[in-house]
Amino acid sequence: MATIAVDIPSGDGKLGIIPIIEGAVKAITKSHDLYVILVGPETQIRSCLKKLSNVDYSRISIHHTNTVITMETSIREIMRDTNSSLTLSLQLIKDRIAHAIVSSAETGAYMAKSRTILGTLQDGLKPALITHIPTHGGISILTDVGANADCTPEDLLNFAKMTIIYTERVLGINKPSVALLCNGKEKQKGTPLIREADKLFEAQIANYQGFIEPNIFRTSGNIRIAISESYPGNIALKAYEGQAKLTAQVIRSCFSKNLLSKLIALLANRYLQDIKHTIYPTTYAHAYVLGINGIVVKVHGGCEDSESYMYAILSAQKAANNKMSEIISSNL
Repeated sequence: MATIAVDIPSGDGKLGIIPIIEGAVKAITKSHDLYVILVGPETQIRSCLKKLSNVDYSRISIHHTNTVITMETSIREIMRDTNSSLTLSLQLIKDRIAHAIVSSAETGAYMAKSRTILGTLQDGLKPALITHIPTHGGISILTDVGANADCTPEDLLNFAKMTIIYTERVLGINKPSVALLCNGKEKQKGTPLIREADKLFEAQIANYQGFIEPNIFRTSGNIRIAISESYPGNIALKAYEGQAKLTAQVIRSCFSKNLLSKLIALLANRYLQDIKHTIYPTTYAHAYVLGINGIVVKVHGGCEDSESYMYAILSAQKAANNKMSEIISSNL
């Protein structure tokens, strides 16, 4: 049975901790070999649990703390902290009480505390933040989207190796196609870093497809993994998220103009829901931090639905059951 530590107070959505707790309850309902430790303010957590039905208390426990790391917490305070919900959740993994952590904590704080408490799989290995991107061919992976300030070609190669293992072991996609995110597909495009990485990828990465532009990555459906430097990767991710929100706003506006448009929306509701789940699927509203000595899952900031948290917890369980960290470490 996998045990997942869920960082409760770090949720930054408008609904606070409610969707996190509801997502945890849904996760243990959906999976019968899952145990969840809710790390946060016990009184608030119990109050939320009482409002929910069919709670299996035999597979939920509470690890109490009132301390929380916020966006306003300074890096010095973060590094000195010993009692926040994030720190205690990570400590549960280090102490081998939990197999994984799920949190929506601020990325910088999450990365810093993860590296400090759990360490990396190898000395000098830089962790990578990977996220799921809806594409024409299904779900693809974008790595790195904000975990590092500076990278070397060797770092990008390690990102690719770790992401391939994750894609095969957790998503079940064998021999995924891999490309380097670039501003063009021609060999002379990209920064010197990308061009040097290209040489390493050609020599060491099976099914390497060369360079791919961000727009082609989304629409072609031919690439399962796109590797990027952190800064452009983060910009690409935020551009994708903005595009998804704009698409949803435009659709909502078009079907709210008058009585006829509302009637059409009612008749087409099933198909509109398909569009919604395609451009922003709750199934993949989370990211992994690969390279850390433990399973570290980051729920996208601002998520306010319990489904996103449920799938993040179930995904962490699957990674733990597949011993993802151990496999990555032995294959680097």
